Amino acid sequence: MIWPDLEQLTIPQLIKRLSSPFSLSKVNALRELHRRLILAKGKKESRAAIDATLIAAVLVRLLKSCWRSTAIEAAKCLAAMAAAEADVVIEAGVVPALQQQLSSPHLDVRVQAACAICTIAIKTHKGRLGVSKTSLLGVISSGICKGDPSIQLIAAMALRLLMCIQWGPAMPGIIDAGVIQPLVAVLTDPARPHLQYEAAWALANIAGHGPFPRDLVLAAGVMEPLLKVLHDSKDMWMLRTATWALSNLSQNPQPPFELVSPAVPVVAELIKTPDQDTEVLRGWCRMLSYFTQEGGDERIGAVVDSGVCGRLVELMRHDSHKVQRHALRTVGGITRGTHEQTQVVIECGAIAALKASLSSPNEDIRKEACFAIFNIMGGTRDQRQAVIDSGMVPQLVFIATTDVPSVKQVALWAVMHGVGRGSQAQVEYLVGCGCVGPLCDLLVDGAQVVILNGALVAINKLLDVGHQVQVRDGLPQNPYRNLIQQADGQRRISQLAHHADGGIRIRSRGLLFLLAADGGDTDTDVGSADSDARGSDWETMSEDSVE
Repeated sequence: MIWPDLEQLTIPQLIKRLSSPFSLSKVNALRELHRRLILAKGKKESRAAIDATLIAAVLVRLLKSCWRSTAIEAAKCLAAMAAAEADVVIEAGVVPALQQQLSSPHLDVRVQAACAICTIAIKTHKGRLGVSKTSLLGVISSGICKGDPSIQLIAAMALRLLMCIQWGPAMPGIIDAGVIQPLVAVLTDPARPHLQYEAAWALANIAGHGPFPRDLVLAAGVMEPLLKVLHDSKDMWMLRTATWALSNLSQNPQPPFELVSPAVPVVAELIKTPDQDTEVLRGWCRMLSYFTQEGGDERIGAVVDSGVCGRLVELMRHDSHKVQRHALRTVGGITRGTHEQTQVVIECGAIAALKASLSSPNEDIRKEACFAIFNIMGGTRDQRQAVIDSGMVPQLVFIATTDVPSVKQVALWAVMHGVGRGSQAQVEYLVGCGCVGPLCDLLVDGAQVVILNGALVAINKLLDVGHQVQVRDGLPQNPYRNLIQQADGQRRISQLAHHADGGIRIRSRGLLFLLAADGGDTDTDVGSADSDARGSDWETMSEDSVE
């Protein structure tokens, strides 16, 4: 409680009160000073009215008080000053005084001192301040594990600051300090939302440091209280922080499925909320993408079965490119699954949304769209036909010849898949759209073996379909063979005949024989016509599966 008359005092008058022989008078003056320092944060005019150098010197003296309340309030004021005037605080010799308080017999004094030091460190560029990170972590850990709710809050804030400091403790030290379980415990108390926020932030940071600390956070039972916070909270910053934590808990390498799968139906429900914050939407889409990009059919099935696919397709047209990209990435991951899973997103309108994404000014979005189209082209005949019927193939071929290299490459793969897996009529359509030249561009000696295999299968398919066209139309030569030669394909294949990979050499030499023949039988074992099976290692792909 602050005495009402203190609000009317000037700063010099407040400082005079700080010299009072009465402890209660000093404590109340410190609380009023702390209030003003907080209000002055970010306001240049207000800070100018406060003589930081003079106040810092007085606070250092009070920090050494034998009265616990006085020392605590002085540490609070120094932390508030450090947020705006860190250099002044350091020059006033505050850090050594705070460091002495790390050995105080009172836990709340130690925690307040640690928080003040962390605040100074995060706001200054003067190095490590001569304070042991081990001693800071020990105090903070004690505050989180043993303190009452008010001490836990300050300790959690200090931990957040400590983890942001470049010279902060390594993650093994934080884990060994035993803070994970207490942080998870405070997530269960909705009566302390500020502490929940700090705990969620710290746990998100810990989980983001790699699979081992992430799995420890999961094993501590974080998922249930975290999902409850996500479901119940209306505060934007709490939602953003909890979403960040959830994303870090789900990221690759894949955590145990049973520990993270409860998040899918909750996110699937929340993501349908209208007028949701853009950052929160992006985080939810990113979390779902971790299930579909590297997961097997079970993980992809969890996303599909949650009923979220329609909403994801809607978000592919969101105003934010960040939301678009992660929604598109999730949908693209679903197309890596079974034909049935792919069909679900197709029936939700994914193909029209993918076509629109090909025209995006954002390079990442065009690239993600091409990945998804690549996978759909490897699906059933009807799924490939849906891509063709959408009218996007000419646009895809255009991208494969004119876009930036990273997007161009993936568009080439999509064309390759369409040819390698397509029916007679589908391949003829793709050839009519100008796909032969781009396909031959894939035949580069330094390309990945998996891509070369796919390209050679597609070239073989072209020769096979071209032979059928030759017979059907009574042509003297295989017309597609001529197109391959005009695109410099034969020379490129001849170079691959000496490739280091044995499979590439065999396929290339077989194709050279077919190209040299004048319209002979092109039925070889390098590819099969219009197959709907997913068996080859080049037939489904995500962005993370290639370099």
